[in-house]
Amino acid sequence: MTMPEPAEEADGAPEGGPREILSAVNLWKSYGEVEALRGLTFTFKGGVMGLLGPNGAGKSTFIKIALGLLKADEGSVKILGRDVSDFNRDVKGQVGYMPEGECLPEALTGLQFVYHMGVLSGLPPKEAFQRAHAVMEFVGMGEQRYRKISSYSLGLKQRIKLAQAIVHDPILLFLDEPTSGLDPFGREEMLSLIEELKSAGKSIVLSTHILRDVERVAEEVVVLNRGVKLIQKSMKEVMKSGGWVEVTVVGGTREFVEMLKKMGIECEVTGSKIRMEPPKEGGLFRLMEVAEEAGVVVRSVRGGIKDLTDLFSELMEEGGGTG
Repeated sequence: MTMPEPAEEADGAPEGGPREILSAVNLWKSYGEVEALRGLTFTFKGGVMGLLGPNGAGKSTFIKIALGLLKADEGSVKILGRDVSDFNRDVKGQVGYMPEGECLPEALTGLQFVYHMGVLSGLPPKEAFQRAHAVMEFVGMGEQRYRKISSYSLGLKQRIKLAQAIVHDPILLFLDEPTSGLDPFGREEMLSLIEELKSAGKSIVLSTHILRDVERVAEEVVVLNRGVKLIQKSMKEVMKSGGWVEVTVVGGTREFVEMLKKMGIECEVTGSKIRMEPPKEGGLFRLMEVAEEAGVVVRSVRGGIKDLTDLFSELMEEGGGTG
């Protein structure tokens, strides 16, 4: 699967691209007495950003405000340097949205639906038709594009939702739970498509509860809870933020420990078991290299570098946060 040729550039896309693809400043939104967003502030300069949080964290509310579907009580959201309240058709044409829920017109064929979405996004009819075919080829839909959506499996419905989100060649994509409910094969294909979009220069906000997906494709993560931002970190920072390993070895334990200490790694040795923080550069892979250099055999490894699941769990336990 390869990316289709770009559509003609819309007037709303600033030359050279904006310094910030997406930003939220002191964003507040309430539903009656329930505060969905409380002073949310962050910036996104491009790439792939994972938007995480439990149910009720404010993810969906933020996306709806960013898309102009809801109005904030206070604060602002800017996309491509423009406040969403001032959006014109050209700027809206630079944003694509893949929704989570059931929302497809099942009486239409996949091709008809994607074509209509292209026209609604501002493409001339002829170009919309060409782009519809191109993006459906990209998402792996051959003859299925001519069938009615009512006959589609969940996997095909997810693909058609992605196709309509990119038919007009937007700069920024909001993907809401794109792999939810998919089997392992379908999930892998969807993640591969997201990686191709990333490689093609698309900026993507990935809202999901599947943390492994974020670890796979995202470059940074924003975690929300109760309407506030708990953290915004690059994935490199997350993966370096702590953790430990306990290694059981056979062989020259003393030499292995000495080599680790020379690397600045503190070790606790109990017989053949060595507990330590893994190397900051290279992680477990570097640890295995050092073991081989020391002539020891690693029998088992327990624990590991802190991953996104660990960090998310800690943040949910701590609660609170800052906007």
